Amino acid sequence: VTEDGTVGEVQASIDQVDGKTVYMYVTTDGTKEQVQQEIREINGKQVPVVERLYIIRPQQPGQQTLLGAQIEGSTAHPRPGSALRQTTPDIALEIATLPANAPALLSEQLQLTAQWVAVPDNQKPHAIPQVGDPLRFQVNLQGLGNLADDLPQMMPMDTPAWKFYQEQNQQQTRQEEHSLVGSRTLTYLAVPQQAGVHPLPALTLSWWNTRQHRQEIANDTLPAPTIAPAPVVSSPDTLTGRTAIDGLSLLRYLAGLLVLAVLCLLLWRTPYAASGRQ
Repeated sequence: VTEDGTVGEVQASIDQVDGKTVYMYVTTDGTKEQVQQEIREINGKQVPVVERLYIIRPQQPGQQTLLGAQIEGSTAHPRPGSALRQTTPDIALEIATLPANAPALLSEQLQLTAQWVAVPDNQKPHAIPQVGDPLRFQVNLQGLGNLADDLPQMMPMDTPAWKFYQEQNQQQTRQEEHSLVGSRTLTYLAVPQQAGVHPLPALTLSWWNTRQHRQEIANDTLPAPTIAPAPVVSSPDTLTGRTAIDGLSLLRYLAGLLVLAVLCLLLWRTPYAASGRQ
């Protein structure tokens, strides 16, 4: 049965994955979806089961009714071709009212972890990170009962000691038991702006726990690395200025020597000029 209640058609099996037969459902609009069939024991009988999981997002609080699914088909035996219709019971749901200040992210369980990405020593630009060396870290989000698209993209705030740049964003939604689990992995570059040990801003995410009916904060903090100062490199302008200053000093020195030589010459000739006049 498709999401809108229409009946799909089961085509022939196309593969075997871990003992489960993989089928293609063809819906009334022509789209196809891959599903898996497995054998389960129900009421003492081995029966083939195809399970599909859905996420329902109520749009208003109060008593809500989820209409039962319907499927139509025909029997294969003992009387092939006989019409068959099955309907599941309706499900009554009581939808709670969220507080006005409740976070937008709803989840049964949320995990947030952060860690530095290890880099081999032979790939590090310096043995000890220096100012300006980009350092890579990852933030992992995982929500029970969520699609990957439900999980937000977080961006750390720049500080005087750190600048951050997002590098990669990977996401996945998978099935575990009778629930869906969404995950998102974000990779960032942290570029240190100051030498020393400066803490990184804490990573926090506010969410609403649908099991406990309360607001919670998921958070994690990366350990602050020790950052060495960047080496001082003389710029061309500085070198040109120094050259100009050195040249000016040399000219002043030569001019001083010339003045001193002239004075010595005058003093040396003065006695001879006096004796000549006598």
